[in-house]
Amino acid sequence: MEIDGKEIERKLLTSNRQFTFDVDGLIKQESDKVEVVGYRYSTEVTRQKVNIKPVKAEMTLDIYKLDTPYVTGKVTAKSAKSVRLYVNRRRQETVKMAEDGTFNLLGVEILSVTDKVEVALLNEQGVEMLL
Repeated sequence: MEIDGKEIERKLLTSNRQFTFDVDGLIKQESDKVEVVGYRYSTEVTRQKVNIKPVKAEMTLDIYKLDTPYVTGKVTAKSAKSVRLYVNRRRQETVKMAEDGTFNLLGVEILSVTDKVEVALLNEQGVEMLL
């Protein structure tokens, strides 16, 4: 397998001619060029492009009022497990979402309506997901 022209891994076919690659964290964006390359010994015999589908995720944030303790909301995404709050590009808090996708992030560092506030989604490994 190659990602953006760099060989990531080679595997032998199983007896039923199937294979799998663990690409978690290796494909960073939809524009990455991912290809499965078939070899017979050391000679390339086939190359197949892999189509990348972006993660489907929806987030709704409740209206936040200054001087309230929490930024709250709900996420719908199978692979999202946690959310992280940034205020003015500084990481604040990371919390796991409830089973229904709801979350409460402590927003005490939000001091002004001009503060830049962002909420990031994280996968099970704690890596921010690109959407």
